Amino acid sequence: MLVMEVLESVFSGESLTEQEAQWSDSGTSAELCRFSIRKSGIFHCDFGVSRFYSLLNTMLIALHILHVMFGLPEMDFLVHTSEYYGVGSPVNLSVPVLVQAQPAGCRGILIPWWAFLQWDWTRRYRDRLEEAASKPWPERRETLFWRGSDTGCLAPSNDSTSSCGLRCTEWTPSTWPLFPRSKLVLASSLFPGRIDALFTKDTVHRDCQEVYATSGLWIDQIIAPEAHVHHKYLAYADGSSFSDRLYWLLLTGSLVFKAMLSAPPCAAETSSRLHVWLDGGLLPWDHYVPVREDLADLLDHLDWAKQNDEQSARIADEAGKFARSSLTLEGSLLYLYQVLSRLGQVIRLTPDELAAEIPRCRGRSQASEELDCWALGFTPDFCCNLELGPSGNAACWAGPYSFAACCRGPTPRTR
Repeated sequence: MLVMEVLESVFSGESLTEQEAQWSDSGTSAELCRFSIRKSGIFHCDFGVSRFYSLLNTMLIALHILHVMFGLPEMDFLVHTSEYYGVGSPVNLSVPVLVQAQPAGCRGILIPWWAFLQWDWTRRYRDRLEEAASKPWPERRETLFWRGSDTGCLAPSNDSTSSCGLRCTEWTPSTWPLFPRSKLVLASSLFPGRIDALFTKDTVHRDCQEVYATSGLWIDQIIAPEAHVHHKYLAYADGSSFSDRLYWLLLTGSLVFKAMLSAPPCAAETSSRLHVWLDGGLLPWDHYVPVREDLADLLDHLDWAKQNDEQSARIADEAGKFARSSLTLEGSLLYLYQVLSRLGQVIRLTPDELAAEIPRCRGRSQASEELDCWALGFTPDFCCNLELGPSGNAACWAGPYSFAACCRGPTPRTR
């Protein structure tokens, strides 16, 4: 997978501060979070003001893991806290900023989607699908299957607002048929013998619920990932942003049809409307079948898959191998580590910046909460062993986690 483009400029802590001020002046300061890695610990913005707490908290845990296992350079960097950068009216980036997704032409540096950095999340789907995915390919139904929510804002007719940016179209009773997921369920009603696609469970856009129900496009039911393996072909379409379901779809052993943004007229290549970190490694026709967002070529590609059954099974198998090797927690952490290692070469803090006290508003406060000392594989036996020194195992300690905080008292502190 591609880590990041070569950055020729060198940035200082002051340039990060200027970027923060620019976003603050535009009223979007909560969309940036600054992390500071120091020998004394890891400091960060106030997570409470962000709209995406899960991303920031997951990032913090990942940083602690990488810092303890490999060591990270002393550095400052900015994380864009929304699901994507460059949709709507973005403020231009003048410094490197880590982002989860962005349209083509934007200057953010892509990092793994936050769920891929969570051990429980990646393990849960891997373990759930391990047995189910062994269902023999010939026993699977030759239908294209999809279940999901009525989300999305990037309609195929959208025009760019600039070299970096997309307009986000509002989903309404009059516009809902424009979106890729809507086109998929509508195709199901036209070709029920070949496509089985429905909106499920709680309707996001309540003003459209009656239309879905009366048209037979919605069911009050959630279909478990394990049930998807009964079908040879599975559909994927982004919702409001990148959908993390792609991970477990690739693990099913079924062939994934991925809705893509068509390239300029007559161009042979296609790409996703939103670019994400795995784009450099997840390849069309090697790991999935690309189809147009408007689904104009969907039936043709379904015909191809049926006529080339062995090749379809081979693509599905390669997709599973890719997911199990590159989209694991370990693979995502390695990717993030490589990004941060390179980022540390282009964001260079001066000695004065490194020595400066971190502003209290960005500091990590643990005064009123118990430390989670023994998560992520850390144990009292591993960390509190005095045979390794007066402070136990030095590799365990970073930021608020210390021998004094976790190992003092009659028994080590746990949560």
